[in-house]
Amino acid sequence: MSADRLAEIMAGFGRARIAVFGDFFLDKYLDVDPALAEPSLETGKTAHQVVGVRHSPGAAGTVVCNLAALGAGTLYAVGFTGDDGEGYELRKDLAGLCCNTEYLLADPQRRTPTYLKPRDVTDPSLAGEHNRYATKNRQPTSVEMQERLAAALDAVLPQVDAVIVADQVA
Repeated sequence: MSADRLAEIMAGFGRARIAVFGDFFLDKYLDVDPALAEPSLETGKTAHQVVGVRHSPGAAGTVVCNLAALGAGTLYAVGFTGDDGEGYELRKDLAGLCCNTEYLLADPQRRTPTYLKPRDVTDPSLAGEHNRYATKNRQPTSVEMQERLAAALDAVLPQVDAVIVADQVA
């Protein structure tokens, strides 16, 4: 592809209407200060002290983040979350990117998939990362939710120029 063709495509990107269909996760970062560590009264194990919490959309949400950063026009999230605090944070973060979450369904029988990423605030390198914790739904998606997702996708299709499918967990 020539540079001129790429420039032509990107010039219209601000008008693009794109749906992202897939597995939406919350990436949650815990900033841990090792200088504040103390023994747990219950277990005697180290109680790591969290001094900051950040979060952002992950998995299919990362695709939304990248499209927003590139200046895409209208974005739609199509998928599901749990009906929980992580789902609330994920929806809020997506809305902050001007992403329409009307088609991001809530399922009270599921947890919002979340990657919990603790890291040492004194070491920004990879060595400063602690073990991660993953919350995933390990049961198949219910037939009812599959039908709701299909209906959501059918409803958004007439409104978009493109659909991107992001399958984080097969």
